[in-house]
Amino acid sequence: MNNRTLSLCLALAALASAPAVAAPQAPQGQWIWDDGRVGVEFHPCGAALCGRIVWLKAESQPGAAPVLDSKNPSEALRRRRVCGIDYITGVTLGASGKWKGGRVYDFNSGGTYDLDIDVIEPARVTMRGYKGFRLLGATLKLIRPPRDLPRCAPASAS
Repeated sequence: MNNRTLSLCLALAALASAPAVAAPQAPQGQWIWDDGRVGVEFHPCGAALCGRIVWLKAESQPGAAPVLDSKNPSEALRRRRVCGIDYITGVTLGASGKWKGGRVYDFNSGGTYDLDIDVIEPARVTMRGYKGFRLLGATLKLIRPPRDLPRCAPASAS
């Protein structure tokens, strides 16, 4: 075997033993805001990823009133429950391997913002909401919830 053939065989062996690049993970399943106020469940919606509110700390105490979507720009939706709504929509996996192009609805203000999501590790996700310029946005951290996190009753169809 000549040196050229040996070099080629060694190069191929090195490539074959190199670790495979992992495909970007989708933020699947349930998550909770790191401040503990809101529980979210990501799910596929068409070719995109959406997120539904499945738990609210404000509703978790016995006798607590349902949280209503009172700041919604649509007057017809202001009496619906926040729990159960898809407040994250249209996030897709971009060519860069990042989850981008989505929208997030802020039920505290009634505003809707552009959204990017980064899966930092299997138990940590960040969401970046912004209007036009990512640099001027805000980041929210999500962590895995306790296993016994109860789900709230779904929002009524409105």
